[in-house]
Amino acid sequence: MLLRAALLLVGTLALVIGGTFTGITVPRLQRISLTTLSVVVLAWLVVLWRSRVRTRPGAPFGVLYPAWGAVFALSLVTAFSGRSLIALWYMALYAGVWLLLSDLRQRGAPGTAFSDVLIVAAIPLMFWALMQALPWFPRWWALRDLDVPFFPARPVGTFGNPNLLGAFLALALPYGAARGISLRDWVGRGLMALWSALALGTLYLTYSRGAWLGAGGGVAVFTALAAGPAVARGRDIALRAWRRSRRVRAVAVAGCLLAVGALVVGASLAWRAFDSPQRETGARLRYYGLALDLLAEHPLTGTGLFTFGRELAAAESIPPEQPHAHAHNLVLNVGAEFGVPGLLALALTVFVLTRALWRSYAAAETRDERLQVAAGAGSLVAISTHSLVDMPLMAPSLVLAALFALAGSVPLTPEPHSFSQRNNWLLRVVITTSWLAILIIGWKSTLDAERYTRGLAAVANGHFSKGLDDLRAAADAQPWNMHYRAEYAYAAGLVAGQGDHATADEAITAYRQALQDEPHQALWWANLAALEWDRGEQTAALTAIRRAVGAAPKSADLWLNLGDYSEAAGDWMTARQAYERALQLAPRMTRTDFWHKTPLRRVAVARASDAAVPEKAARQLWLAGDEEAAIAWLRRTITRDPTQSRPFIEVARLAVETRQFDRAERYLDAADLLNPIGADAAWAALLRAKIAEVCGETEQADIWRTRAWEAVAPGVTGYGVPYGQDTAQFQFLSLTMPGKLLPQLTVLGPEPAALDAARK
Repeated sequence: MLLRAALLLVGTLALVIGGTFTGITVPRLQRISLTTLSVVVLAWLVVLWRSRVRTRPGAPFGVLYPAWGAVFALSLVTAFSGRSLIALWYMALYAGVWLLLSDLRQRGAPGTAFSDVLIVAAIPLMFWALMQALPWFPRWWALRDLDVPFFPARPVGTFGNPNLLGAFLALALPYGAARGISLRDWVGRGLMALWSALALGTLYLTYSRGAWLGAGGGVAVFTALAAGPAVARGRDIALRAWRRSRRVRAVAVAGCLLAVGALVVGASLAWRAFDSPQRETGARLRYYGLALDLLAEHPLTGTGLFTFGRELAAAESIPPEQPHAHAHNLVLNVGAEFGVPGLLALALTVFVLTRALWRSYAAAETRDERLQVAAGAGSLVAISTHSLVDMPLMAPSLVLAALFALAGSVPLTPEPHSFSQRNNWLLRVVITTSWLAILIIGWKSTLDAERYTRGLAAVANGHFSKGLDDLRAAADAQPWNMHYRAEYAYAAGLVAGQGDHATADEAITAYRQALQDEPHQALWWANLAALEWDRGEQTAALTAIRRAVGAAPKSADLWLNLGDYSEAAGDWMTARQAYERALQLAPRMTRTDFWHKTPLRRVAVARASDAAVPEKAARQLWLAGDEEAAIAWLRRTITRDPTQSRPFIEVARLAVETRQFDRAERYLDAADLLNPIGADAAWAALLRAKIAEVCGETEQADIWRTRAWEAVAPGVTGYGVPYGQDTAQFQFLSLTMPGKLLPQLTVLGPEPAALDAARK
């Protein structure tokens, strides 16, 4: 009973907080999680040394340790990266956790003690997720006539991402079903039925199609295995009916044809949704292609552990594309980063897991044991299926959840082994040493992360020098961590912008060090160019800004700065070409005073076409009285993503121009449902300020103007990423967020007029 309670407490903490976005990005929660883990591990090590029970921790998957160890070692030797060292600690932690869980299982801990962790942990996650989603519904219902998309209701729980929350629920569902069936009393079954309904409802609200697919596959496998004996008994009856009746055969054939037709139609619809430009799902095809290309280029070694994001930045223009850390497919990601050896290790893993589950299922003597194994198989199928279209196992909580699911199903009995007492002693020494190393490194990493987070917060609040000290300490503590190094360089660049020339040299050195490992990070090159320009090194600055443009040729801001530097250096031909390219990429850039300051810029603006600015055509339709056509045009041309708020804001702008203030506020309310950020948030606030001013609410108008300025203040990049909020990228080991542009650069962003308007 004590063991079950301890597992529930520790497991729930790890799954709800410790390995989620919240638990890893908040240093205090990191320490709580690590302290709890340390106490548990040390207690287990004491039991391990004192016990005379001859178990084999890690069984029955001991063969996977050397297999993956060899793959990791080959990767580190042939494709070393600072990213790999960060990820390697997590890999070691997962291996250690399995040692602990499997040993407890072999010592007699029931499987339900592990699976109940998933069920209990899901309760606070579902509660928090529903609290996130439910307030959105009344607002959406009141504005349903405006056709506001439903997607923004997607809850995230403590995971920071709805897809990860969906993956956890899909993984837990089979165990919830098994628990409900195995309970003997109707009260317990009713509670589990309620739990299942809440899990399904929350899973639906995540709008994670990968999680839905995984849940369907997991429940199907669970159902098949749980009903296996009954199906076997009914098979003979079915065969006799088939042989005796033509009607039965006709019905069966018709049913099969209908099932095949339904599958074809469903697959077609799923593919159309998958290949759509909405919600960035269409981009996954590009990631798959890149992964295959990397596998073909590096078949024996891969590119290195957790380096796909780096390779993506090199292959595509980032920014302005959204960075991703993985290929959205586990098999392709392993192939890209580890090559053929990684794929062989993955195939071995699937074989060993399948064999272990099948043996446990065959050895099950009771219905409850069979249900437990069936649930474990369903859970692993669910997370595996989701991993074919995403990478939920990038999140530590999902890996830990999968390990708990596995421990709940296999092994059902201790495995005998032939170790001598001496070899058993040696194994204990290895396990103890490994665990102590993991805990020590984890504690040090937590302290470094605290310095890093504290530095980010200080810089975000305008205390550049104070933040610089902490970021410098974090970067020095982990010299191989280029993410820390780049953030330290950015803070040094901010201090340099205040006239500290010594810090400018420090920032330049830090950026050059970071770029040695990450040469395709465009914004790092751009910031380096700004620092070189400020200290009079025009040649070095122009070289750096050209590298930035080469790394991100679709970034209008980078082309703009190339034009600015080239014009100042007297290279007017390059400047003119750069300006024209910037305006082609971002026509809205014309809405700023920047283009009226020099003759060269005025010429560039004069040559730019306004055809790419859909707001002008919409305005003509609106003034002509065709409101529906204007709205349709905006929603079709401004963005292909229905979850973006910009069309509603532009409609509200048209309504304000024609003094339809009530209608403008309704469209602004609709935009708020879609969580506008950056320039969109600024425009929405400015429109509300104008409405308040017309209505005589001067004080409220000032409040809205302040909010508009805060949305586009210098602490926010032109790409809508507030400074310090890209920690999620680091938490999931992506390290692909390229950084921020220094204020020494000219940043017009996607909507520069918002910044100018908010200043007035």
